[in-house]
Amino acid sequence: MSKDNKNSAPEKGAELNEEQKAVETTAKTDTKKEEAKEEKVSFTLDKKKYEFAVKKFKFKSKEYSAEEAAKDKDLLALLVKTNSFVIKPV
Repeated sequence: MSKDNKNSAPEKGAELNEEQKAVETTAKTDTKKEEAKEEKVSFTLDKKKYEFAVKKFKFKSKEYSAEEAAKDKDLLALLVKTNSFVIKPV
């Protein structure tokens, strides 16, 4: 056997590792795409539309989820009035 034969065909274990890497890369890419598609929580106040820039936040020592905050009109008014970073105009 010559050295050329040894180098010409990759080992079966090496091929598997390359396939695994390809699958892992694809899975990571798909996860990022799903995260990007995730719906932003939005609300309308005084005929202006806003969306939450974060999923969770703390305001006046209380922790809120964007979904929970979107249901609280008083809180929304305060967030808009204080120009909070947790919301952005759409």
